[in-house]
Amino acid sequence: MLTGGAVVATQPPTAAAAASCASLAVCYNNVGISADNESSWANFDGDGNSYAASALADAATNKAGPGAPVISSNIRFTFPQYGKDANGAAKQDNLVPEGKTIALPPTAGATKLGFLLSGSWGSRSEDIKINYTDSTVQSFQLYAPDWQSPSGGTVAINSAYRNTPGDNKQFVNTYIYSQSVDLDATKTAASVTLPASGPPDHGKATMHIFDIATGNAVTVSNPGNQSTQAGTPVNLQIQAADTDPGQALTYSASGLPSGLSIDAGTGLISGAPVAIGTATVTVTATDTTGSAGSATFSWAVTTICQITYTDDHTDGNSALLKRYSASINIKNISNTPINGWTLRYTYRGDQRMVAKWSIGGDYSQSGKDATITNYSFQPTINPGSTSLVTLVLGYWTNSYASPTSFTLNGILCKDNIP
Repeated sequence: MLTGGAVVATQPPTAAAAASCASLAVCYNNVGISADNESSWANFDGDGNSYAASALADAATNKAGPGAPVISSNIRFTFPQYGKDANGAAKQDNLVPEGKTIALPPTAGATKLGFLLSGSWGSRSEDIKINYTDSTVQSFQLYAPDWQSPSGGTVAINSAYRNTPGDNKQFVNTYIYSQSVDLDATKTAASVTLPASGPPDHGKATMHIFDIATGNAVTVSNPGNQSTQAGTPVNLQIQAADTDPGQALTYSASGLPSGLSIDAGTGLISGAPVAIGTATVTVTATDTTGSAGSATFSWAVTTICQITYTDDHTDGNSALLKRYSASINIKNISNTPINGWTLRYTYRGDQRMVAKWSIGGDYSQSGKDATITNYSFQPTINPGSTSLVTLVLGYWTNSYASPTSFTLNGILCKDNIP
C-alpha cells in the first residue's frame, strides 16, 4: 500500500490462524526486523518502519543476533531467528496477539514467566491468561512500552537506529523490553492465552511479542545442620540444580564460621573453623540470568579443650608484694589426639610470674600475656585426658583476678575456674 507517496511493505500471507501453537515461533505473524539494504522485508509498525538487523546485533545492552540469548528481568530469552529462509523469504520474527494459546515448555518450580516485547504506535496493555497443568488459570495485564519510548518498561535491547522505507536509516533509539509475572511455583505453567488485537496499522497501538520464557528455577539442597570441632578440617560440598542445565552457577555464603570459606565456582566449603559457637549459614547459588536459590542451616563449632585454672594460694599480708601460686590443667574434650600445642591467656590483674614448676611445657610471660608450649618429648594430649601443665609462682601488687579466655592452638577453650 502507499502512505505519503512511499511504498510500504505488506506482511507475507499466513495460513489460517490456529487456535493454539506448540511454540511462539510457530505462530509468528509479523516481520519486524530487516537488513539495512532491504527495508522492504519488514513492516513492524504498519508504516514500513522496522528494527535494523545490524543495529540489533551491535546493541549496547545485548548482542541480539539471530537466535542469540538475551538476559533481562532475570530471565534468559532466545532472540528470534530473523533474516531470510532458504527460499529467500523474510522470516517472521514476532507475534501480534490474535487470540492464540501458546504452549510453554513445562518447567516445574519456575517462579517467573517473562515476555520479550515492544509496542508500535504507542504503548499497549493486554489481558493475558496463564494456564497451569492442574487446569487453574492466572490472569494478569501485560504492558508493552512503545518501541521508541522506554517508559515503564525494562529495556532488554537498545538499538541505535531503525530502518525506514526506501532502505533508509533513521538514527533514533529503538528498544525491545522485558516484562515478567510471578508464577505459582507449586504448579507448572502449561500455556498462555493471548487476546485478539489485530495486525499493526498506522496510528494503532499494537503489542509485539518476540519471545516467552520461564525464569530458571535454582534449588540448593540443604546439607542439614552441621557440627564441627574447632580446628578440624572441613570439606562440605553444596549441591544445587538449575532447570536450565546449561547454566553455570556461582556460589556464595553468609554467616560461615570464621576459618571457613566457599568456592564460588564449585560450591565446596572448606577450611578449619576456629571460633566456637553456633552460626546461621545461608548458602546461595545464582545462575547467569540472576535467578537464585538458597538453603539455610546452623553450624555449631565446638571446642577441643577445657581449662581448669586453680588459685592454690594468694597471700595479702605484704603491703607491697602479694604472693600467688596457681595450677593449670588442660583437658582434651575432642575425639582426636592433640599433637603439639600452645596455650595462651592474659592476666586480668598485675600478676607476674617469678618461678615455675613446669610439668607439661615451657612457660613465658610478656606483659600480661602468658604462653605455655609443650615440651618436644611430651607433645600429645589424648582424647579425654587431663594434663597438669604447669604450676606457677609469682607476685601481684594492686589487683589480682584469675585469667580467662584461654586458647589452645588458637582455639578458644572452655573455662572452669573455681
